Amino acid sequence: MSKMPQLLLAIVSSLVVCASAATAENNPNSKPSPGLDQEFQSAVAHYHAGQLPEAAAQLEQLLPQVPKSFEVHELLGLVYAAQSQDAKAVEAAVNKVLNAGYRTADIARGQQPGQTPVSTQEMGKLVHQALAESIDRRQAMHAV
Repeated sequence: MSKMPQLLLAIVSSLVVCASAATAENNPNSKPSPGLDQEFQSAVAHYHAGQLPEAAAQLEQLLPQVPKSFEVHELLGLVYAAQSQDAKAVEAAVNKVLNAGYRTADIARGQQPGQTPVSTQEMGKLVHQALAESIDRRQAMHAV
């Protein structure tokens, strides 16, 4: 097996594990739902098969159940970028940064646990970086 398929398999496996952890984080008193894991795995499979509308639909349905899931937002951003839905890709990148805890003064509600205050310029750089990473990952995944 060449290195690229092994890398993709490792990335997908990591995303699935992280989705499980994100589910547990959103509801610490319960175990991750196998159904949520299956939905996420199915969305990943659709993405890799180039079935972007199906992947987007599954992720959009999954998102309300795990609204703070970094991985769901990231994959949804990849799907939107692949579909040339730039506005949605940017929105997913913004959500990814917000879910990582970054806040500008105008949206911060005082210093709350898990939040990192940043300037507007820093926030712009973080969103740009998240969007660029999504595009780079999409290109790497489709280069196989």
